[in-house]
Order: sequence, then structure tokens, then C-alpha cells
Amino acid sequence: MYKASLLAIASLVLSVTAQTPVTNIVQGCVTNYDATIDYFPEKINVADDKANIFSIEYYKNYKVIQNHLNNQSYVLVQCGTPTPSNITNNTEVYQVPITKAGVMETSIVPYLEMIGAAESISLIADGNLISSPCFQKYLSSGNVTILESTNQTLQKQQIDAVQVQFGSNPYAYASTPIDPNSTVAASEAFEPDVLGRSSWISYYAAFYNLEGVANGITQNITDNYNRLKAAAANYPKKPVVAWATYEAASKYNNNTASYMLKNDSYKVQLTRDAGAVMLNSNAVTYSSASDLLAAISSADILIDETYIGSNLTDFLNNYGIPESDSNKYNFLKRKSVYREDGILTAAGGYDWFEAPFAMADALLEDMINVVNPVAPSSDYKRHWLRNIALNEPIKYDVNDDNTTPLQVYVPNEENMYHLIGSINGPIESPYEGGTFLLDIKLHENHPFQPPQIKFITKVYHPNISSQTDVLKSHWSPAMTLRITLISIQSLLDSPVPQDPQDAQVAKHYLSDHDEFIKEARLWTRTYANVSLNDYVASSFN
Repeated sequence: MYKASLLAIASLVLSVTAQTPVTNIVQGCVTNYDATIDYFPEKINVADDKANIFSIEYYKNYKVIQNHLNNQSYVLVQCGTPTPSNITNNTEVYQVPITKAGVMETSIVPYLEMIGAAESISLIADGNLISSPCFQKYLSSGNVTILESTNQTLQKQQIDAVQVQFGSNPYAYASTPIDPNSTVAASEAFEPDVLGRSSWISYYAAFYNLEGVANGITQNITDNYNRLKAAAANYPKKPVVAWATYEAASKYNNNTASYMLKNDSYKVQLTRDAGAVMLNSNAVTYSSASDLLAAISSADILIDETYIGSNLTDFLNNYGIPESDSNKYNFLKRKSVYREDGILTAAGGYDWFEAPFAMADALLEDMINVVNPVAPSSDYKRHWLRNIALNEPIKYDVNDDNTTPLQVYVPNEENMYHLIGSINGPIESPYEGGTFLLDIKLHENHPFQPPQIKFITKVYHPNISSQTDVLKSHWSPAMTLRITLISIQSLLDSPVPQDPQDAQVAKHYLSDHDEFIKEARLWTRTYANVSLNDYVASSFN
């Protein structure tokens, strides 16, 4: 996956000479410096940049990023050109494009994946919490070092070996506080705007001279977001949404439990843009569950941000709601209680704190489906927001997780646009125990054009045909390959016979569901029994 992206980037590279470039230099350094040349012809498109916390100024051979949250400046100098002389002591200087990076916070990885720079990561704080299976596979390649957590001498050596450290070292000790002049702050979580969070792709792209790539992605995300927002604005009914959290008593809060309504700016905006309204409440923090429940009793939808408690029983216990009182609350009567743990790693890492930061349009799609379950399409499957009132399952999203293994193979490294994928049949479905192989053809303009994905494995399903692209029209440039595979896996578990690709199977599903299940299980046993490794060995070796 990364190699494909890097090949696409490599195609943008011009000869690094004194001639005036028309694209940024994304590989190598200047060998014949000319002070009259603008070495950054591709600059961030400020028209689509919604970020409030950072800004970028461009000069002939360097650019200055200002992080307004911590008042820190970073000077990025095109390698092979002179460093400006007017730099203050508290300004960190980096030679760009970066080729070796250390990543200390999980939210950074999706941005680097989207611009095709994930393989520049050579140091990571904790890879187990990163949900991307592509990155998990890269992590297992041996090209990434795990940051030492206790040996400070070794830890410093590891950090000194990279060109840039994105994010704060989680193992910094009080005796050795974080030096702001050695860290590029990751402040995307503090952006008040949903699209502003996505705009941080430009922040990271600047370190790789990939502003041109970032501009294209940002424009597509912005266009998609605004289209979705416009459609949601026409909903005749606007349900009331409350975002709440429960903090159990602990030594960190004086052993006093508390209940809170969350009204972060981006959540208010996301709720409004999805066609709903935020619950209006004067108070934010409540000392008792009963006080909070009185405030949210009229909410139609509740999004529970409590870290502990993964099911409805836990939710009712945390908020002190007897099952007999369920009819007192609109969100329970409507069966509309959501959590943000739709995708987790085996170690408990939340994808909610990763991919949605960079993918504003995909996040809005999820929220729209919460507000209006038949939108943005009748068969839409949410990624992150999970309805515990309907007992929706958690999707575990890592390569080595036996619950939801997702694998990809490249048959020919000279053609990185052709992949073979593998997904497992969902548990408690007629496809359980089966391995389903997919033929994946990425468009040359990926991700702005959808890939073609067809099942290699025969499968008895109304929405799947080996002759037809299984994605059909359900595509967004914000969908990574991992999200696409998870969506296809979800489709296996939730057929939509009203919109079939195989009319005969759909008819069977609707007319005799029990016999359909038997036939689907038979096909699974008969055909879905070839592993990706065996298929590759027989077909390509």
C-alpha cells in the first residue's frame, strides 16, 4: 500500500538542477543552488485550508510553520540550499524533504498514510495502539524501531537517529522534561473545526514537500464534506443529540465520580452539519447521575464517550439507569445509544483517535447515519460510531487479530496498483470460518477515483457477484484500503436484497431465508477454504 503511494509520489519528481521547478522536490536535494528560484512552486491552498492553529509562510528556499497553540516556529529548509541567518534561538530548523521520522502519537499516522509518507516512519512510541493494518504490516517488516520506554540513554539515541520527532515523547520523565525545540507538536486534536482537523494533512505534508498531494486530498475531502452537509441540511426533522461521559471515582479526581455533557466546538459543528441539533444545557459537569439524566432525558440520540463499559448493560450501570426506567429516556426508547469504539486494535487502541481526525468527510458520513439511519445511503455501514442499544459489534482492525484479519498481497512489484486481498467471514454469519479472496485494482488516480474490487472466492450473497465491482458507487476518497475491506466484510454480514447484484440469490434470501442460510454455509465450506498464502503460491509462484 505504501509502495504504491511512494511510486505515485516519485512520478512527480523532477531533475534536481538549477532549472526552475514546476513541482516541489520530494526526493533528493538541490545540487546547484540559485537564489532567484522558488523551490516551493506547490504551496498550501489556503482556500481549502480550514486550520486555525497553524499557518505556513513561504520563501524562496525555506518555509516557516507557526504553531499558534504553543507559539512554536519550525523553519523547513530545502536541503542543498542555505539556512536563513535570521533565525531565533527558539526556532527549530529541519532539512526537507524528510526521509526518517519518529512518531509519538497515533493520530499522526493516518495523515502520513494519506500523503504516502508512512514508510518514512522509522521510530514509533507504541505500534500496538495503531489500528491501520497496512501500518501494522509495515511495523512487522523490521524497518521500524519501538521507542525505548525506560532506558533514557538508549531512548535519546533512538530519537537522535531520526530527522524529526512528530508529537510528544510519552516516556519523558519529570527530570528530563520535553524540549519544545526538539519536538514538532501534534495539535490537530485542539482544532475547533472538523475540516480544520483534516487540514493538518498540510502541516505534515510540508515536511515532505508534498503540498501538491495534500492540496488534492484536502480539496476532495472539503468538497465531499460540503456536499454531505448540504444534503443533511434538508432533513425535515432535526433530532437532539447529547454527547456525555462518566468518570468513575479514582485517585485522580479525589475519589469523586462525575458526569459531563461535552460541547467541544467540533462536536457541535459535526452534530449540526449532520442534520441534528446539540442538546442545550446550562451545566456541563454534574455531581450525580440523576442530575445528568434529568438534563438529557429529552435527547433523541446519546453518544457515550465513557472509556469503560462496552455494552448497554455497562452503560445503564454507569449512568444508574434501571432497565425498568428505559422508557423515561428518548434515546433509549429510540435505541440510539452510541459509542466511539467501532474500530479497536487488539491492544485496545481506538481508531476514533486516528483516522477520523484526517477524514472529515468519512466522519460526517458516520454522524449522518447516526442522525438518519437511511443516509447517506440505505446500506451505509458506520465505521466508528457503534450503536450499543442494537448490540452492534466492535470491529478489531489489525492484521494479527484473528477476529478481523485483513491481508493484502502485491503479485507484481512492478505493478503496485494490482493487489490481492483477504478477509475472513464475519462471526455468527453463514460465512463464518471462510476466507474470502478479493481482486483489487487501484486506479492510477487513487484515492480520488474508486478502486475496482471483485470477489475471487465464490460466495452466495445477494450483493456480491464475481463479475461485478462490489463497491459499486459506495466510495469516498477518504476511504483507506483498510476501511474499504472492513466495509466489504460488513456487507457479508448485512445483506441488502432490495439492491442486489445477484437477483436470483436475492429472491432466495427474501422467499426462504432459512434455506438461503443453508446454501450460503454450503458455499462457504465448499469454496472459501483457500488461504491467501496458498492462493498466491498456486497462482503467482
